[in-house]
Amino acid sequence: MRASSGLELRLASLLTRPHNADKSNVSIPSAAFKRMSRLPMAAYSEQTHPYRNQQRTLLHLMLIGLALVLAGCNLTTADRLPTPAPTVDLPTVEILDPPNNRQIIDGTEFFIDIVALDNTAGIARIELYVDGTLLNSATPETPGQVQVFRVQMNWIASGVGLHVLEAIAYRADETRSDPAGIIIEVLPRA
Repeated sequence: MRASSGLELRLASLLTRPHNADKSNVSIPSAAFKRMSRLPMAAYSEQTHPYRNQQRTLLHLMLIGLALVLAGCNLTTADRLPTPAPTVDLPTVEILDPPNNRQIIDGTEFFIDIVALDNTAGIARIELYVDGTLLNSATPETPGQVQVFRVQMNWIASGVGLHVLEAIAYRADETRSDPAGIIIEVLPRA
């Protein structure tokens, strides 16, 4: 039988001791303590926590994500919405007659009833376009501009198929309305 050293006996007693035993008399062998005390603190923490850098990176990414979410959060309520910027008050135009999707026989003359409104500077002219080509233009009979201008323009339906009629109203300074449009279907003569 071989003689046991003091260190082996101490290790054997530590291994056989129950978990809830008093650990106040446990001593670390001096050789192991000297090795641990010579390690720099950074090396020691890397040995005991190899995933610390990954945890820090994950924490930083989570904080950045939270900051982005909070920066994009709109904390205004419906009763405290920001005041929208005013839009330019444009003239308006509407084609009253014929109705949209009207069918007309090829070669038939018909009238387009158009009304334009402008409460600020008034209407200087109305233009009528057929398939993007200027067909006719009208100005008010009274000199200057009028706030309400209604006109009838004629077109002789030509070209079998669908055609787009658009009206645009203008002020004297060339400010134009949004176009008002209808589709007319020209049918062949029987």
